[in-house]
This record gives sequence, C-alpha cells and structure tokens, in this order.
Amino acid sequence: MYLTATEAQERLQTRYNFEAILNIGDVMLASLDLDELAPFKGEKTDSAQVREFPRDGETETPDAVLDWVALRAHQMGADEREGVTRRRVGEVSIEHAPGFSRTVRHLRVLLDPYLQRTGVRV
Repeated sequence: MYLTATEAQERLQTRYNFEAILNIGDVMLASLDLDELAPFKGEKTDSAQVREFPRDGETETPDAVLDWVALRAHQMGADEREGVTRRRVGEVSIEHAPGFSRTVRHLRVLLDPYLQRTGVRV
C-alpha cells in the first residue's frame, strides 16, 4: 500500500481541508487501482518493488500520487460514482446519480503527468 488509512485521512485533512474516515480496505483497493492504471512514464526505482511508485530513481512517491490514493480511497468509501443524468430512447428511460463528481475530475488531473498516452482514461 502507498498509505495507511491514518496517513490517507491526515493527507485529506491537511491538503484538502476535509475530514474523512477511511478504512484500510479502501486504501488497499485504491493502491491496487492506481497500479492497474499502468503503464506509467519511466521505470520503477527498484525492479523488485511491489508498487508502481516511486519511479526513475526517486526515493519518495510524488505527492500527487499519494493524493490520488487518498482521494480514491475516500471515493470508494463514499461510494461516489461517475454519473449519468437521464437518458431516454423511445419508451426506455434511465436515470442515474447526477453529473460527473468533482473527485473523479480531480483524480484525472492528479495522475495525468505520470501516465503514458495509451488511450486509457482514469
């Protein structure tokens, strides 16, 4: 994992000024989600490291990546989803949660500098 639940909560409090109660499972899943978004730019610092970061000889994982993990864990715990408003085709109508969440947009911005361009969207 990139962060413990306590570290993720503290990061959300100090960097984003909101309190969240996170559990270790959501932080673990967020860490796995991050790694599954590979390929990332550069190489792992140590070929034997389990996680994708740090990279390119750095000893620390970038703040933006740690923020991504904390926000993703919060998103998972809050069950926040990308939404669809209302769609209608003939007699069939589908309505989902409103709009695209701010968290989803922010996650994309945080990770964008580290992703290789392969058509994968975060």
